[in-house]
Amino acid sequence: MRELFGKFGFLVIDVIRGTSVVKVFTELLKFQFLDKSKLNKLSQTSLDELVKKSQNIPFYKSYASFDEYPILTKKIVREKYDSFFNPFISKKERVRKKTGGSTGEPFVYYTGKESQSYLWAGILLAWNAAGWIWGEKVVFLAGSSIFGKGWKLKIYYALMNVKVFDSFDMNQKLMKACLSYIEKHNVQFLYGYAFSLYELAKFNENNAKQVSVKSVISTAENLTESMRKKIENSFSCEVFNQYGCNDGGVSAFECEVHDGFHYISTRAYVESIDGRLVSTDMKNEVMPLLRYDTGDRVVLSDRLCACGRGFPIIQEISGRSNDVVFNTETNAMVHSEFFNHLFRENQSISSYQVVIEDRNVRINLVTEESIDLEAIRIKYGNAIRGKIGAYNITFLSNHILEHLKNGKHQTIVNKNI
Repeated sequence: MRELFGKFGFLVIDVIRGTSVVKVFTELLKFQFLDKSKLNKLSQTSLDELVKKSQNIPFYKSYASFDEYPILTKKIVREKYDSFFNPFISKKERVRKKTGGSTGEPFVYYTGKESQSYLWAGILLAWNAAGWIWGEKVVFLAGSSIFGKGWKLKIYYALMNVKVFDSFDMNQKLMKACLSYIEKHNVQFLYGYAFSLYELAKFNENNAKQVSVKSVISTAENLTESMRKKIENSFSCEVFNQYGCNDGGVSAFECEVHDGFHYISTRAYVESIDGRLVSTDMKNEVMPLLRYDTGDRVVLSDRLCACGRGFPIIQEISGRSNDVVFNTETNAMVHSEFFNHLFRENQSISSYQVVIEDRNVRINLVTEESIDLEAIRIKYGNAIRGKIGAYNITFLSNHILEHLKNGKHQTIVNKNI
């Protein structure tokens, strides 16, 4: 009965918004276990259809085939903005979206009802891999990039059986209220930003009555192994990592095997070019961005997962392409992956943030216990200086992390870009 009412709530939202989330989610539940070759055919058919339709869109008219399409950057899209709109789709059918603006000005783009349906169906598929079914309550601990604002969304979340806690200010009052709600309503699924979940996990360990859940689904930020272990131990559960890049149409999730991310290949056609994730949202006919550089760096894999799902795998997501420090001598880019590898073997370091401003680099280490910063400087200082050049490097411990307007934390905050 609970499952029936839970599904009904999503159906009501579909009617109100003109979407088809329930239909798409039901299809994806079946598609995910199809043979890889069948999924490839479905993906290729969708891509061919979109390429054919794109010939009516001004930007693409001068190109003969998909392989000739240039790799789109946000800069190219901004410069040729109006030429990307489908002239056969009215303005009232456009759904305005924007990215978080990690490189400065937010990137505004448009999708339609079908792409929006796949966005939410992809999130539900990630929840389902973690054990969720219709009607089960979920607590959101995230910023505006996930839950947005406004009275309409409050109604939608009520219908979805979702309770939202704004992670923009992770103070003790909010965390206490969140844990109390989870305990009172027997919530079994917790979904949110990786670092916010990590902070809540630490608070939960010191709570008078430590709460547990069935699964935690992490999204939007880098989830380190130390953070994962802390969350799992605190809530006595498994952590499932989820990845989304809606402007590129990418929805990806960790299954029970926890070895990479399955991406929904019936929505996005994905390429890796020089380690960059280039994607085509095949369900966005409103403002098609074919071969769009998402700004993320990934490693793709051709292997089959032991879980039996046929959806292909992103083996590793190493961060944003703009998460870089420039070497002062060679001007070579040093990606955040360097810091990931440097710090991940140190069990006392759960996470970090590197802030670059002029010739100053502040490395803020997130730890659960006090650390000897002088020992850290001696251990890592020369390796970092040898990689990035003549910066003034300062190590800090557990200072307040800088964040974007939507509450996300960046691994590298480069104020020189």
